[in-house]
Amino acid sequence: MKGYERHLRAAVALERTRNFRRAAEAVGISQPAFSVLISDLEKRLGAPLFHRTTRMVEPMDYARGYLSEVARTLDALDATSRSIEEISALKRGKVVVTCLSSLSARLMPAVLQRCWQEHPGIDLAVSDDVATRCLRALMEGEADFAVTGALPIPPALESEDLLEDPVHVLFPAGHRFAAFDAVPLAALAGETLVLLSTTSGIHRMIGDALAAAAVPLARRVAASHLVTIHGMTAAGLGVALLPRLALPHGGGGGTLDRPLAAPALARTVSVSWRRDRTVSPAGAAFLAILRSVGGAVDARQDAAAGSLPS
Repeated sequence: MKGYERHLRAAVALERTRNFRRAAEAVGISQPAFSVLISDLEKRLGAPLFHRTTRMVEPMDYARGYLSEVARTLDALDATSRSIEEISALKRGKVVVTCLSSLSARLMPAVLQRCWQEHPGIDLAVSDDVATRCLRALMEGEADFAVTGALPIPPALESEDLLEDPVHVLFPAGHRFAAFDAVPLAALAGETLVLLSTTSGIHRMIGDALAAAAVPLARRVAASHLVTIHGMTAAGLGVALLPRLALPHGGGGGTLDRPLAAPALARTVSVSWRRDRTVSPAGAAFLAILRSVGGAVDARQDAAAGSLPS
């Protein structure tokens, strides 16, 4: 019945109203034009669908099941169309984002808040992990976007840089570095260095810088979770090198920090998505907000202030 949707809608309207005038009004056309639609459909089917008298219109007994099935099909089509229209109008939609743990507590809250304010119908799900697993989740279709840093992006992914996140030295309160405005890399000589584990994207960048400068450390301690690194540093076990957005949130908890200098290091925070998948309207809205929030982050702002744009 390709090309007969208007005819089918007319037949369903007539079955529901049992009146040509009211059915024509329901579909928004004149009664003569409506009668032509019903006549054309019956000719196409080769049998009348309705029993007509001067006082009433009733579906033929054999047509009742047909009209009921047509009505269910059209209702389902309308519901699906409304769903797509709502998604296009950003009234509905879901976006799954996987994000570095070192970004989830400082960057993503502002993104979530903006999304909820501007697009309350969009369901935004955020999971945090190390960079390699973030990218793997994206490649395997478990996420729509991955927000990572300091890690090569596979060629199957489209990627866009968001911001530069400078490395800071985190140390316990009362440490000699408190007297510095910025800490030269060479000043780490003799210190115990607490590092993110090798699964983190920034581990190699820091390791290469330390090797190039030949800084003699007392020892290195690796940990997988930021809360562990923050706790070890606060307990006086060593000092840590962390991107600004990975520093303790809201005051330090017994630690202070200073920018790393000579050389200054920074990771590039980027967002990635699959080249072989079209970004949904909800995904495009998320991406626009992420760009706005990321672009507004002042990478040179003192991390202790702990402020991000809303």
